[in-house]
Amino acid sequence: MAAHPLLGYVLATAGLLNGTWYAVFFLGLPLMIAQHPTMASGLSNYGLVLSAYGCTNLVATMIFGSRPLSVRPQLQMFAGDLLLGTGLALVGLANPNYG
Repeated sequence: MAAHPLLGYVLATAGLLNGTWYAVFFLGLPLMIAQHPTMASGLSNYGLVLSAYGCTNLVATMIFGSRPLSVRPQLQMFAGDLLLGTGLALVGLANPNYG
């Protein structure tokens, strides 16, 4: 891993990003749905949100996965990490109860 800096970057960031994703989708999102004043809490609403995430993830994988690898793939990977972090932050802003 030390000889390949790109793999070192992936190793350093994957745990942090995956932990944040897990906290948002499996801890924060059910709490947000349960506390929403107009939405009936339950598995159906949670499933709807997760299926919307899955559909957009599939479309993004088909679009961006078919692109050729650039000369500097670390820039694309960093941009993807920034996009993921922005999306996770926006999930917290989606609830009208929190400000």
